[in-house]
Amino acid sequence: MIAVKVSVVLPSINNENTIGRVLTEVLRQGPDEVIVVDSSTDRTPEIVGEFKNVRLIHEDRPGPAVARNAGWRAAKGDVIVFLDADCIPGKGWLDEMLVHLDKYDIVQGVYSREGGNLAAHWTNFILQHKWSRLKPIGNGLRELTWLMTLSTAMRRSVLEKLGGFDISFTGCSGEDANFGHRAVAAGYKMVLNENADVRHYHDFSTYISLRKQFNHAKTRWQVARKGKTTDGNVTKMTYAETGLHGLLIPAAALVLIGQPLYFIALLAACLILDLRIGMWTVRETHKMSDIFITIFYFLTVLSWATGAVYGMKNIRRRSA
Repeated sequence: MIAVKVSVVLPSINNENTIGRVLTEVLRQGPDEVIVVDSSTDRTPEIVGEFKNVRLIHEDRPGPAVARNAGWRAAKGDVIVFLDADCIPGKGWLDEMLVHLDKYDIVQGVYSREGGNLAAHWTNFILQHKWSRLKPIGNGLRELTWLMTLSTAMRRSVLEKLGGFDISFTGCSGEDANFGHRAVAAGYKMVLNENADVRHYHDFSTYISLRKQFNHAKTRWQVARKGKTTDGNVTKMTYAETGLHGLLIPAAALVLIGQPLYFIALLAACLILDLRIGMWTVRETHKMSDIFITIFYFLTVLSWATGAVYGMKNIRRRSA
């Protein structure tokens, strides 16, 4: 890639446990500018203030869409790299984020296979499995039709053309998928770079992790309502899995009237389907204990299904 000025933008809210390590590693990799857009109530601003080469912007409005927009608009770089404040870059991360921008318009990195508690570990592997099903195009790259801005690079001109992120997404979900759909619809090319990895550190309980998945699914209806989606076959397969698991909810009512057979058969079908995640993870980690990710994945997809139903209900209520 030709020489350009690079700005790294980190939206942050209450990341006191990770922001110091993240900034240390980002600065070590030599960007021209680092900006933290912060809405925290903890010690995050104080920690950021210890880094003289980092610019801190306070943002009172909620949501990562607002924070990312404030960051890239304040940045001086020709290329903007977005990074979540709980993601510690691996070696060579920034170079890998930039090297393919001559050919592609948007480059997304990946979570590594380390970092966080057991729920975080298994969540990372669920995403790794999903990414592994994307079409490979060589050099550690895969075709990408849906976007996660955990670690994403693009030229400023892309953001200017698309108007940045949609601030009607006030939660921590949906704004990146919406941006990706609009980018593909506008003719921009997106790619996943498996060589650009970050260690995702969080200590959410299993309950909070599942609740986050519920919220992600809930916002998918908002994303769809905003315009035509560009999800590829991998994401459409996820929708099919979610629909199958969602049938467990009405099927549970049959148990109450003394007809449990349909529920038991459907439950068995879902667990058999989910077992492929467990088997894939065990092959990757060589740890038999990771077979229990099957149960975690089952609960995750059930959370998606419940969130999707709730989101559809809210959209219909607003449209009424």
